[in-house]
Amino acid sequence: MCNRQYIQASSSLISQFDFLKKIIITFLLVVIFSSDSFAQGGNTCTAAQASPITIGTSYKGQTTCAKGNDYVGAGGCLTNYTALDWVYYFCPTQSGYVNFSLENVSPKTGTNANPNISIFNGCPGSSTCLVSGSGIVSGTTTPATLVTIGAKVTAGQCYYLLVDGSNAAPNADCINFNLSSTFTVVTQNATCVNMDFEQGNLNGWFASTGTVVTGPVGAQTPNYNMTGYTAVTGRHTIVGPGGTDPCGGFPLAGVGSKSLRLGNNINGAQGEQVSQTFLVSKFNANFTYRYAVVFEDPKHTKPEQPFFTALVRDQSGNII
Repeated sequence: MCNRQYIQASSSLISQFDFLKKIIITFLLVVIFSSDSFAQGGNTCTAAQASPITIGTSYKGQTTCAKGNDYVGAGGCLTNYTALDWVYYFCPTQSGYVNFSLENVSPKTGTNANPNISIFNGCPGSSTCLVSGSGIVSGTTTPATLVTIGAKVTAGQCYYLLVDGSNAAPNADCINFNLSSTFTVVTQNATCVNMDFEQGNLNGWFASTGTVVTGPVGAQTPNYNMTGYTAVTGRHTIVGPGGTDPCGGFPLAGVGSKSLRLGNNINGAQGEQVSQTFLVSKFNANFTYRYAVVFEDPKHTKPEQPFFTALVRDQSGNII
């Protein structure tokens, strides 16, 4: 199996440069406080806006029972939204990475549950889904944390979190749960740092790992679900000088002596990412990057295939 990417970059053009590789189907994190009352969120987007949540906070005693089925899912998320749902609204004051987890999930007595949790950049059903995930509860057996999803969010923008599920037999149409979240702020460099990895490390870069969730039917790629925010040995690897890729036969470092390899030959739906955020001036307004990508075709559909993405964003998070 050959799935990996080699990256080199120099100078800079804008305020954010994201490299993202995701393979097949398949946090400084601080909890600020805990709330035991069901006072946040709403059954609709409008109601959720009136009672926003704070990311980096946990909320106990949450439920979708008797809350109505207002959304059926769209915009690239999982499609089995057929149960009662609840919506949360949040607006980060800093750019960073947010994770949400469904914990201590319990369905109606004597039934199973298949809850989904998704993040949208607008009201569900009329916006784009950033990431989604699901878990399965069998009777009263459930792990402390059933499902966790993560995504990058931008300061000044607002997002919606939808908790829903499938009520297809034998699943319950609603669940009780605790909602926890963590938030990691994106560090902004004064200028671009170690863009070519010649320091032999990831100094200046922000690394993350995650899993790759099957995209909806017709999607061009799967969804990347970020779950860890640190470099992992064997998944973020500085290579060079010298050497060639065993599958592609090309040099591991095309220009200079080093490059970064994302990924490995291990299956299991792993995904990796590195990003750097920095101020742009007339002295670093030109940006050049070089990459080589090696994929093995697993004969899956597009929503399940390996893929590589490079994104450049401005200070508002808009893709350039």
